[in-house]
Amino acid sequence: MPLHVRLDSLRDGPGRFRGEIPMEELEIDTADELIEADGPLAYQLSVAILHDALVLSGTVVQSFRFECARCLSPFHRFVQAVLHERAVPLLGEEAAEIHGEFADLTPLLREDILVLLPSHPLCAADCRGIAHAADRAPAPPESLPQDGGTPEVWNVLDRIRPGRGSE
Repeated sequence: MPLHVRLDSLRDGPGRFRGEIPMEELEIDTADELIEADGPLAYQLSVAILHDALVLSGTVVQSFRFECARCLSPFHRFVQAVLHERAVPLLGEEAAEIHGEFADLTPLLREDILVLLPSHPLCAADCRGIAHAADRAPAPPESLPQDGGTPEVWNVLDRIRPGRGSE
């Protein structure tokens, strides 16, 4: 389900939001054949209203499957955006999408993740390329379960305590 925030609920103080946005509703298009979203986007946010803007603090995490630009080996990584009092206007060209009395924050969270994606993903900083790919066997990713289950992005979020808006 997209992240829709009821604006009048924020008039008495900040709201806390925690949840996941399924990939189908997130519509992430990386425009890169080496990068593919892998699972829902998880968020843990505090949202306040200040004049004609929303102020967001918290964390957004998305799992991705990458293919190394040098050796073509597949690997997984979490991409994490930490928001520190990010102002989102409610009016004007850069405004959040408003549907009746709700602000849709889904497009903003998607953009926060997309800007953090590497332009040339590497499996390791010292990757020597395709000629040396057979020299090292790919290790299973640390943050993904070995039983083939869904990644526990909540473990990543729970380790993070945003400066403001944390519980």
